[in-house]
Parts: sequence; C-alpha cells; structure tokens
Amino acid sequence: MTDHESQIRRFLRPSEELILLTYTDIERGRSFGRRWLAVTGERVMTFSDDGAADGPEVEVPLDEVKSVKTVHLVGQLVLEAETKTQKVEVLRCSNSMSEKFGKVAKSLNDAAKDGTYKKLVEMQSKLSSITAVGG
Repeated sequence: MTDHESQIRRFLRPSEELILLTYTDIERGRSFGRRWLAVTGERVMTFSDDGAADGPEVEVPLDEVKSVKTVHLVGQLVLEAETKTQKVEVLRCSNSMSEKFGKVAKSLNDAAKDGTYKKLVEMQSKLSSITAVGG
C-alpha cells in the first residue's frame, strides 16, 4: 500500500471499499502536477498530491450522479460529473492521459445509469492497468 493510498483510506467510511485509485497529471489549479482520483461504491473524490492528508478536494456522491463525460479542451481533458443539481468538474488531465480517463468516464457513466455497485466492480478489473485497488 502506498503512502497516498493509506492517507486516502483514512477518509473512507467504514462501509466503503476503495475500488479505484489513480492519478492525473494536472492539479486543481490547472498547472502540471499529480492529483489523485479515488472511487468507492459511494463516492468519487479527488485529493491533491501533497494534501491527501487534508481530505478530498472534490467529493461527489454516486447516488447523485446522472452522467459522467469527458470534455476535450486544447491540450487537456476534463472529467465532468452531472448531478441532479449541477455539473461538477472532477479533474483535468493532459491529452496523454485521455484514453485512461475516457475509460474511467465510461465506467462511471455506466454505473450511474445502471445504479449498481456491480458496474464499479467490473470497472476495477477492466481498468486494472491504471492502478486499480481492491479493498
């Protein structure tokens, strides 16, 4: 278990299982740097690389997610979740990571439409090449 993983696990609820933990290469301030995406059966969260001990920067409950999509911008991609009340920018990444986060978006979107935890477990095996972890 990495130091970041152990720090992030501290913010999980007793009932939560960490399904996916991976990083992006653009920080919240939109400069290059590492930022972490954590997906559980209940939430999608992001953490700064140096502040994982401070708690999530973005937190979206899965039961509020209507859809997840990628928005392509010049030189980067935005992973965006639409909830019942708003659109939430979950993270950004450079184009070099667009395939990886395209798969993440599709899996999260499928889970949101289906409304089942089973889809997220399937995401874990489908995306094993991007540092998926089991709880």
